Amino acid sequence: MNQITFSTITILLFCSTIIAQEEIKLFKNVPKNSNEISVDESYSKTEFIINISKPRMYFYPAQKENNSHTAVLICLGGGYSGVSIINEGLNIAKWLNQIGVSAFVLYYRMPNGHTTIPLEDAQMALKIIAKNAKKWNIHKTKIGIMGFSVCGHLASTVGTHFKSKIQRPAFMILGYPVVTMNNELTHKGSRNNLLGINPTDDLVK
Repeated sequence: MNQITFSTITILLFCSTIIAQEEIKLFKNVPKNSNEISVDESYSKTEFIINISKPRMYFYPAQKENNSHTAVLICLGGGYSGVSIINEGLNIAKWLNQIGVSAFVLYYRMPNGHTTIPLEDAQMALKIIAKNAKKWNIHKTKIGIMGFSVCGHLASTVGTHFKSKIQRPAFMILGYPVVTMNNELTHKGSRNNLLGINPTDDLVK
């Protein structure tokens, strides 16, 4: 089987998995703050979605027989230019299910010059999970957040910039995270996509 055919089959299989899960929209109507992306969401390459302007998450519940009543909100990496949905999302959700943890895979909006929008989407996702915890067989004190690469940055920002108890995760799991926007230490593409080319010192801090 050639590589192109294998990749196509892989995408179709994972897309069918996504469709099979419950899709949860973060906002009933148009979000109050827009990221002003007007082009359609699309794949730029295998596993990578760009131009996200309709925030949502997909629920992967733990099986009843080993349910720990714990949940993790998974933030997908992608340098704030898009999201990598399989290796840093769907595969992790399936693994968490195997150890009795429910998972939510977050498709957050790209900032597109609006620095706070990814954070707002993640905070709204946590709020929705907490409010529906009983229905989804989750304990309110066991809701955490997880992120890889630049979404280690998003997850850590959620864990340190909460404004209310319902926005505060119980724990953070940060995989090879971008945890600073210091120009000498950060991932430059992620910084530029989130903060712009010439951000102020206050915004960097």
